[in-house]
Amino acid sequence: MEKGKQVINLIQRENLKVTGVLDVVAFDENGILLETLEGRLHVKGSELKVKKLSEEVQELEVIGRVDSLAYSQGGTTKKGGSLLVKMFR
Repeated sequence: MEKGKQVINLIQRENLKVTGVLDVVAFDENGILLETLEGRLHVKGSELKVKKLSEEVQELEVIGRVDSLAYSQGGTTKKGGSLLVKMFR
């Protein structure tokens, strides 16, 4: 995959591959928050595990049940009351 582009490939809601990943901001078995070339990407699901992370080619592979993918803009507030913080509680 050409560096600098974002591609999302989801196979049967169990195998997710995302290119254009700049950083993994937070993750647990129910959600992953990524900083990507296109903005922040929220992956929600269950039994999520990072199978592969390659900073060199900006690629992430995840296995587990994927229930939703959503982009967002924004950040955190001083008190940590942002939607991002609430999502990962």
